[in-house]
Amino acid sequence: HSHLFPATFTHSEDLGWMPEGWEAGTISDLCSKVQNGGTPRRSNEDYWNNGSVPWLTSGEVRQAVITTVKNSISELGLQNSSAKWLPKRSTVVAMYGATAGQVAFISQPLTTNQAVCGLIPKEGHEHFNYLLIQGKVKHFENQARGSAQQNISKGIIEQSASIIPPLNLIQLFELLACPSFEKWSSNIRLNTELSKLRDTLLPKLISGDLIPSNSRITNKKSL
Repeated sequence: HSHLFPATFTHSEDLGWMPEGWEAGTISDLCSKVQNGGTPRRSNEDYWNNGSVPWLTSGEVRQAVITTVKNSISELGLQNSSAKWLPKRSTVVAMYGATAGQVAFISQPLTTNQAVCGLIPKEGHEHFNYLLIQGKVKHFENQARGSAQQNISKGIIEQSASIIPPLNLIQLFELLACPSFEKWSSNIRLNTELSKLRDTLLPKLISGDLIPSNSRITNKKSL
């Protein structure tokens, strides 16, 4: 693969020296779409009750990989707000508040509020995009600290300078990265389920409702 990593370099005003044949561009060049989300009206309970649509807030972008979200909205709330679906393997950036500038990879389709910027990758750029954008966290955080209200804009994110390797190199990288990301996401889900099981069983063990016997858990009330 020596042709993918040439021994000669060219100079870019924004990005400095880079391999010949690679390009200087912006994050938007690597995305099929960049969008903000929205929040259904809180006063309308039909937009929130029995919600089945996962809805991400900026505070949850502290996680590197998002497998579950705390909130959901209804289909009616989705239809009557600026919230929009993001496909799985998209990247999100928090724009406002304490997490402004933080970056996460989403492993399931979800919607977001207006404080989250969703970056839908071009096909075959999913994991490359996340790692490249995640490397710009400090840049985004510096931009947020320099603003009056600790925030960054969608424009700042999508117009951030980015090096763009040849497409065949990105595709080769995706083949190598995808299994690792799938395992990462699977481990997070498993850890979440085990934590729930622990939190359910531990109070019962402490109270004596469940008594371990011969390495098995026995319900005391059935004895």
